[in-house]
Order: sequence, then C-alpha cells, then structure tokens
Amino acid sequence: MIRNIVNLHYEWVEWDKKNNSQNEMICFTIREIESVIECLKNEEDEYDVIMTVYGGRYKKNDKEKLKQLINGYRINKKNKEEIKKIAKTFEYCYINNSLLEVVNSILISLRNNQNVILLGNNESGLTQIAEWCAIYFNKINIEKGVNLNICYCTKNLECTELIGSQKLISENGKDELRFEPGFLYNSIDEGSCIVLDNINEAPSRVIERLNGLLDKKNNEEEKYFEVQENTKNPKLKIHRNFRIIATSNFDKINQISPAFVNRFQVITLEDQISFKEIKGIKKLIQILANKYQKEYYKNNKNINKNLKNNNVKHIFEKKKKKKKNKKKKKIIKKN
Repeated sequence: MIRNIVNLHYEWVEWDKKNNSQNEMICFTIREIESVIECLKNEEDEYDVIMTVYGGRYKKNDKEKLKQLINGYRINKKNKEEIKKIAKTFEYCYINNSLLEVVNSILISLRNNQNVILLGNNESGLTQIAEWCAIYFNKINIEKGVNLNICYCTKNLECTELIGSQKLISENGKDELRFEPGFLYNSIDEGSCIVLDNINEAPSRVIERLNGLLDKKNNEEEKYFEVQENTKNPKLKIHRNFRIIATSNFDKINQISPAFVNRFQVITLEDQISFKEIKGIKKLIQILANKYQKEYYKNNKNINKNLKNNNVKHIFEKKKKKKKNKKKKKIIKKN
C-alpha cells in the first residue's frame, strides 16, 4: 500500500508540474505522503483520503484526471451515506455533490490533525460551510459545548484582537492589569475549531504570528504557543483538538505567504448550483423561503415583545381615558 501511495504521489506531482493547472505557491512535498499514511492509520477511507490530500485543492476537471490515475492503482471508492447524514444536520443546507465532497474532505482533515483553507468564489457559501463544519467538529469533541469562535479578517486586524491583551481592571477600589484572552486564545485553550474568514485580508504581522502556532510540534514539550501578551503565563498549551478553518477567495490566495498556505490542507469549493438542474434550483428556493419565513416570524415576535416592553398598551389606555374625560366634560357642559 505504501509503495502505491509513493508512486501515485510522484506521478501526480509530475502531472501537476506539466499542466501547472493550479497556483504554483501550493506545492506538494513529502508531507502529503505522511498525511495519507497518518489518515490510513486512523482507518479513514483510502479513496477519500487521496482525493482530499491530492485532489482537494483542484477544480472539477483536474480532479477527474486524479480519479483516472487512482483507478490505475485499483483503489475502490466506498459508497457511504454517512456524509449525507451529517449534512442533513446543517440548518437550511442545500445538499449537493459539490458540498458533500467539500464537507467530507474538511472533516477528514480535521479528524487527522490538519487545519484547512477553504477556497472559493465570492458568495459561494464559503463562510457558511466553514461554520457548519466547525460547529459539527466542536459538538463531537467538546462535551460541554462551546460557542463558535469566528474572526472576520480585515487589513486592520491586530494580533491582540485574536490573542488577547493586558487591560486595566478596577476591583475593590484597586486598579490591576489583567490579561483578557481573545477568541483564538480561547480556542487553543479549550480545544475547539475556530473560523478565520477572509484570511487573505489579514495583515502579514498576523500571518507571521500564526505561523509559529502552526509549526509542527514533534513532542509534548514543544506543544505550546508563545503568548507574550500574557506576562503571568506566557506559554499556552495547545489542546490536541484545536483546529483552524480559514476561508479565502480564489483570486486572492496569492496574497498569502506560501509558507503559511502550505501549513494547511487546501480544499476548493466549486459552484453548488447548476442552472441545468431545475429540481435542485426549486429545492434551494424552498430552503431559502423556509429560512426567511422563520426569520420573519421570529422578528415579528421580537417586535411584539418590544411593543409590550415599551408599554404601548398603556399609551392606548391613556388615549381611551382622555376620550372618556372629553365625553364627560361635554355632558357636564350640556347639563
């Protein structure tokens, strides 16, 4: 099996060099062979693992070439319904083949200690899929449950927003500097999956700081993240279940450091809607209609609550009383 994996690796690398179909910055190394072997040790499906590690970053046409190559090695695809069951737990999810392939690849990566960069076009559902997968992963691995930590990256993002900072706190008449953790710090500490949306927008100072976090740790002594902001406890132990799902636009992946990108499993999201599939479009419209209908009724309930809270009834009652008083005055005048 290992010989087949190595041979397939070098065949695919040669094909990639000749066709240069993907961005040159996302390169194959011996890490891919290691990743496949680690996944197989964890009893993952061989076909799905190879399609994730070697094919996840490619679009449909190039994936077909990889499938042809895999067939030459007689690696059979198992027909699994498990990923469909998982997708059905996602609220208002339009289930389609593109989504199932991507979700399957993301979850394989997360289960096997790999972080993910999800690539796609604007408005293709990148953020929503990243959130669904992160929530699912957290539910499985954290008994008590946690809130989803998500950062919408911008060019103005500071490391302190992610990691935390010292803040002056007044208590019992005394002022004291205390470290207040950011949501990345919390995710590392509690062992949850965090979503970094539009990672391509993050400034280089943030990327450089994340590089240190994502470096491979070979032993327990190295599994710490340096947090200079926390003077009392500058070494944060990295929880074994900590993961990152980052998202980026196709056209903007070039803006990110290659050293950073190659620390992730890169997975591509194709367009989920084909306008040739009338049934699929009808189903999507129905899902969206149900979603917005629910939100509409929810908002209306909130409006009604607000009306009650603002004592609107009392206002109407006052108006009624004023009308009654006017009628009484008229009656008195007539008398």
